[in-house]
Amino acid sequence: MASIVQRNPETCHPLIVDYREEEALSSALQHAVQQNSPFDRVIAWVHRGSGKAMQIILEHSETAEVIHILGSRANSEYEKRCLCFNEQQTYRQVQLGEIHEMASVRWLTHDEIVEEVLDAIQNQDDYRLIGTRKDDVDVHSRND
Repeated sequence: MASIVQRNPETCHPLIVDYREEEALSSALQHAVQQNSPFDRVIAWVHRGSGKAMQIILEHSETAEVIHILGSRANSEYEKRCLCFNEQQTYRQVQLGEIHEMASVRWLTHDEIVEEVLDAIQNQDDYRLIGTRKDDVDVHSRND
């Protein structure tokens, strides 16, 4: 987050809140909109088991481009089907995966995540997978 804010200090206003606290999330989003004007873009890294957090974010981002960061085990189609959008919103997904190097597997670095998210925004990708998903690797290895 710090890297993104550093690159865009005039236009990037981070809202760091525990999204599992639905009332606090809604209140913080409402306050941010009142203080800074409606969101142009929202980057939301919301994990599974977050209740209604992503829907609350969408409800407070009526005309925004919303980039939903998904974990490696998330089902992107299911996540999208569970949400309600309006006609003025743009909803995009960036899914985090693993990096396979030689005989080892590692998680993405923060810099890799930031770089790929920014690239997905610039290219207006509806869906972007960074690295590979564990399930995809398992399926491919069973077929070999």
